[in-house]
Amino acid sequence: MYYGNVPGGSKRGIVYLREAISMAQMLGLHDPESYQGKSGAEVHRWKKIYYMLLVTERYTCFQEKLPVLLDPTVDMPSLQDEEYPELLLGFTELVDVFAATEKQFFHEINHKLLLSDSDNDKIDADLSMFQDFLQNKYTDMKTQWIGKMQTK
Repeated sequence: MYYGNVPGGSKRGIVYLREAISMAQMLGLHDPESYQGKSGAEVHRWKKIYYMLLVTERYTCFQEKLPVLLDPTVDMPSLQDEEYPELLLGFTELVDVFAATEKQFFHEINHKLLLSDSDNDKIDADLSMFQDFLQNKYTDMKTQWIGKMQTK
């Protein structure tokens, strides 16, 4: 995301990202039914756009403590439909990491980060948040996520 790397540009970037997400939703990129009747190339392109938005949104929301909007509701783009499959492989691995967690995970992280006041508290909150997640909560979700990661 360009604006995330420009000093003072993160708010502008977030606005543009949310605008792109809204456009994608209006086009139906989140709805598997809207892919019916499209050519294979168009379906592939739409899936790549959708998952690029999903990864960018989840990273940005984690950084900026914002709620996550998108869910991984459509199938991943296929390597066999890609002109350059070696490039898509890295992209799909990145998508696997960001799509493996539920919205609730990001909500919990953001909630705990917002509660911390100072930088030291924030670092302590980060560590305790992940320890809490790994040890106490969402056992089914963690099991599924770990299983997904191990099969890759």
